[in-house]
Amino acid sequence: MWRDGKCRSTDIQFTIRCEFSSPRVDFMTDSELFSNARNTLS
Repeated sequence: MWRDGKCRSTDIQFTIRCEFSSPRVDFMTDSELFSNARNTLS
């Protein structure tokens, strides 16, 4: 955003994730995922 020739800056925050447009509760947590993977490999 520009104003009177001077730059105005604003911090913004993004959440980037590789998921579908489903609620987060529909997905396993990292600990559940890795626990399942360990159980499968052992």
